[in-house]
Amino acid sequence: MSPVDAQATAWIAKHIPNRGNPRIVVDDTLWLDMANDGFKPGTRDIYFFKLDSDPAVYNALPGAKADKWKDIQYVISTPYMWENATKYGMPIAYELLNHSKVLWQYGTGDIRTTIQIRKVIP
Repeated sequence: MSPVDAQATAWIAKHIPNRGNPRIVVDDTLWLDMANDGFKPGTRDIYFFKLDSDPAVYNALPGAKADKWKDIQYVISTPYMWENATKYGMPIAYELLNHSKVLWQYGTGDIRTTIQIRKVIP
């Protein structure tokens, strides 16, 4: 685990209550660390590519297609996530990133170089 991943994981462990209850979307750099730290992989701690591609994850989110992002509470954004949400037309991931506010970040704030823990604002 990189020092940045360790800082983000520590922040999550300290500030996000009720592990396994809120839905958190992450990329693969943190997903395994979070699962090892007590979060629940699958429909609660979600690898962002699965939001728009895995029917089991997609169907577990309530609401109409355009509103599925509203049932997710946090997103841990990385440059990889921003790039792919746009590049591959991932509407749920894209909406999460654009309807959330930064709670913690490592980097300059430029989405191409920064890791951010974001609270989703439905």
